[in-house]
Amino acid sequence: MNYLFFDIECATCRGGKGKICEFGYLLTDDNFNEIKREEILINPNSPFDWYTLKNLLHFTKNEYKSAPTYDSVYEKISKVLLEKDQIVFGHATKNDMKFLKDESDRYNLPYVDFWYSDIGIIFKNIFNLDEVRSLDKMCDDLEISQPEILHTAEADAYTTMRILKEMCKREKVNPDEFFKKYPSCFEKYDFTKKTKKELKKLKKTAE
Repeated sequence: MNYLFFDIECATCRGGKGKICEFGYLLTDDNFNEIKREEILINPNSPFDWYTLKNLLHFTKNEYKSAPTYDSVYEKISKVLLEKDQIVFGHATKNDMKFLKDESDRYNLPYVDFWYSDIGIIFKNIFNLDEVRSLDKMCDDLEISQPEILHTAEADAYTTMRILKEMCKREKVNPDEFFKKYPSCFEKYDFTKKTKKELKKLKKTAE
């Protein structure tokens, strides 16, 4: 069994719809030995949020604009996420699933539907916290050194792996055993669920 860690960055979420500009992942074996990692840049085909571009993203606008659009890398991303004999992990994963849904809706593509586990929820349950913590904060709590470049999708996927590895070490379990101990951390995204903005729009249309 392999473990896949992934993360997504968006150029903007204007109008409640994410426009993906990065998809990063790290694939390991069940001992957390790296098999493959990759950063996939994506042309969001939309304006950038200026604050996000200036303060959060690490590539230039031209680098993103020179990359293929989401529909061109959809098959590659789908293959990574839907590979057999792997467990998928993320952080704030429900948000990333929403971004994948947004892009599928925009380009009229099938939804990428798979089971996943959110390490933020695992961390919250282990330490009996009231809320899910950021990757940075979890690293501080677990005394994990962070990479020099933060918040590229690939770097966050790598950090997610390191956090899970440390939690496994402290709990003296492997990730498979987390599902038995914390079953609520293993879920699928509800693609039929409407956001508040979508429900408001539907209500306005019906009036």
